Parts: sequence; C-alpha cells; structure tokens
Amino acid sequence: MTKAVILIIFPVLLIYAAIGDIRNLRIPNWLNGLIFAAFFPVALILGMPLEMIPWHLLSFAVALALGIALFSFGFIGGGDGKMLAAAGVWFGWGDPLLTFIMLTALAGGVQSVLHLIWKAMSTEIGVWGREGALKTKLLSRKMELPYGLAIAAGALLTMPNPVTWWSSVIAG
Repeated sequence: MTKAVILIIFPVLLIYAAIGDIRNLRIPNWLNGLIFAAFFPVALILGMPLEMIPWHLLSFAVALALGIALFSFGFIGGGDGKMLAAAGVWFGWGDPLLTFIMLTALAGGVQSVLHLIWKAMSTEIGVWGREGALKTKLLSRKMELPYGLAIAAGALLTMPNPVTWWSSVIAG
C-alpha cells in the first residue's frame, strides 16, 4: 500500500502540471522543481540502487539540453523545457530516456494535429492578408500548445514500460 501511494506522486505532479499548462499555458518553476526533487526520496524509499542515481542525473542533463534547444528555436515554452528535464530525471540513461522522448514527441505530434483540426473547424478560413494573397488565420498565427500535456503523456506511458527501473517496482 505504501509503495502505491509513493508511486502515485510522479503521475499526480505530471497531471497537475499538464492541467495548469492547458489552462494558462504556463508551468510554474516551483512545480517543475517539485517534479525534479520528488524523484530522490521516491527512488530511495523504493530501493533504487545508489549507483543508478548518476545515470538519472545524466538523463536530466540531456533532457535539459534538449529542452533549452527546443525553447531557443521557439518550439516549446520555457516551462515546457524545464518540465521535460524534471520528468527526464525519473527515467535514467539509455532506452528509458529515449522511450520517454520518443513518446513525448509522438504525443506532441498528435496534440498538434488535433489542435490544427480544432482550429480549422472553429476559425474563419478565407481572410485576405496585407499582400493581397489569400491567407488563413489558422496558418498565419504561431501555434501555442500546452506542450506540458504531451510531456505528461510521454512520461505516463513510459513509466510502466519494461525498459524502466520503475516497471519492476510497479510489477513487484
């Protein structure tokens, strides 16, 4: 029972961040800090071997670098980049991190397509631009997505995956 309560901390924080991002397009620093910091007591209480911790910190550093790169190119917001790194520490190096990033990217792609469909259904399509060419509101604006939702989906799908250490804790 205690294990189940402890294991729910990460998903609850992710869901809370995703809901906040959907509502405000913002993920507060304190929440990303809490997602990151919660890893350590949870991992230690559930018996993660200490020699695995540096690999999880490497995962955090790589996810942070990826988040910074995506932010600097304007693909995601700053809070999203920090959330990617904060969640990344939970997965460790190698296949777990790669699985997390791939599932997050896939969830983000699905989210983008659904967002475009929604915008197309609810947006005026025939708007004339300054140059006189037909433009659409749909394609002329920068798309603002709550990418925290995709990060949470990627993390929640990765957590029970057999490539992670967590799958053995969940199963046992």
